[in-house]
Parts: sequence; structure tokens; C-alpha cells
Amino acid sequence: MTAKNKLKLTIFHCTKVFEEEPILPDAQIATADIEMVKLPCSSMVNDIFLLRAFESGSDGVVLIICSDDDCQFVDGSIRARKRAERVKKTLQELEIEPERLSIINLPHNDLAAVIASIQKALDRIITMEPIYSTAN
Repeated sequence: MTAKNKLKLTIFHCTKVFEEEPILPDAQIATADIEMVKLPCSSMVNDIFLLRAFESGSDGVVLIICSDDDCQFVDGSIRARKRAERVKKTLQELEIEPERLSIINLPHNDLAAVIASIQKALDRIITMEPIYSTAN
């Protein structure tokens, strides 16, 4: 975890997933430092974006994609999932738990499901050792 035991989480999401920027009210989620990255389509996320989130200190990354049959760009969520799976393999090669990258596949505007999925990702990440050591 990051300084003062506060998790840093980066969330990438398609603009269609939320009509407005979501307010994440859950107590555990509220204690995490969350950066939301809005994309026109989840397919716009690339490997570098996901890896840079970890490089910049995120303890975990969540990619929220549309349901496969609900993507406004037909196969955007499929492409995003393939990219995220490729990044998980890269994380494993770097000896970083691939479970730190969560892929959430949900219908748009289902805030309750999004919060539950983010909470599940946070619960998983909190049990892991920090990626970066603060010791000199």
C-alpha cells in the first residue's frame, strides 16, 4: 500500500458506463485514493496506460468495460479485455500479482454493481504486499 496505508487505485472507464462521474460512497472505497480516467470507449485504453498507472504508484487498477452486447463501438470491450489480459501476463513476468488489475464487465449506469466490484478489487489488493518499498 501507499503512504499511511492508504490504497491508491486507478479506475479506467468508458463514458457510457456512467452518465455522470460516479460518487463512490462505500467506507472502504472512500478511504482509498482513487483516480478516475474517463475514456470515450474502453477500447481506447492501451497497455502503456495500464502499466503507467502501476508505475505512478497505484496499488491496483480497475478497467470497467461495457457488456459485450452493449458496446457502442461493437467490439470495444472485447479489445479492452484482450489488452488487459496481455497486461496481466506482463505483470506476472514482472513478479507483480496480476490480480492487481481487475476487469469489470457491467451494463452501463449500474452504480451498485460497480461499487461492489471495486470493493471486491480493493479487498483483494489490501491483502497483498506493497508493490513498492519505501525503504532506502
